[in-house]
Amino acid sequence: MYKVNLIIADDEEHIHQDIRDSLDSMNVDYQILQDFDNTADLMDYLWDLVDEEVDEIDYPDILILDHDFAGRGINGLDRIPEIREILPNLPILMLTGSDFPMFETSQEKYNYSYIQKPINSNNLYFQIKDTVKRMKDMDVLEGMLREYEEQFQNMVEPVKVFPPDILQLIQNVFPDLEFLPRSFQLLAKALNNKKDWNRMFKCLKLIDWKNERNAPAGVKVQKYTQSRHENTWEYRFSQAGRIFVQRRDNDRPLVLLIDPNHSYSDMPSF
Repeated sequence: MYKVNLIIADDEEHIHQDIRDSLDSMNVDYQILQDFDNTADLMDYLWDLVDEEVDEIDYPDILILDHDFAGRGINGLDRIPEIREILPNLPILMLTGSDFPMFETSQEKYNYSYIQKPINSNNLYFQIKDTVKRMKDMDVLEGMLREYEEQFQNMVEPVKVFPPDILQLIQNVFPDLEFLPRSFQLLAKALNNKKDWNRMFKCLKLIDWKNERNAPAGVKVQKYTQSRHENTWEYRFSQAGRIFVQRRDNDRPLVLLIDPNHSYSDMPSF
């Protein structure tokens, strides 16, 4: 199992230990990057994490966040919008002693999961296991694309056909999507920036492809009219990173273009 980098924010010290005990009992390979007992310090840490001048901080894979901090500053649930502004795709596990229905609207909008207190080791394990699977898929796809990185970058004409091994992997990782081969011509550029690659990959994995407007919080969605393709939508997953998708009736959405750093300026021609 991959090593998982965790952040824990809970005002009860025993909860931090309960999480460690649960992970240890399930033989999860993990690292606690930071422990917080309030959300103010958590938010300072997250803002520092995305500061362009800070490049030595390990990137978290999961944030375990308490719902209610019992008067010790702003609650975890109330911090979710700001967290999604900073890190749109960071997996969040919300710890709560409250009933689940109160979270339904917020959960759909801000894309997080919840675990009932007291913490059940099995529930925690399976939530983390799902995140690890996405990490593994991302790393495998990244590794295979790097094998073809020079080939992609040196092509003058758009890519016509995927190498069969990459095509099969893409279909396995993104079963709800189809891709134009040329949509990956600029993807190699994202590999040079880990944050761009993380954001792009998670954006593709977390969007609800059954609803064109239902994207994770922090991903801006708009219909794109400057295209010869009908029903084209733009998903902006970072300040410059964009994915262009054509919605098709009774068929999987078609990814037309992946533009991780706004390097493709002639949009109408694609």
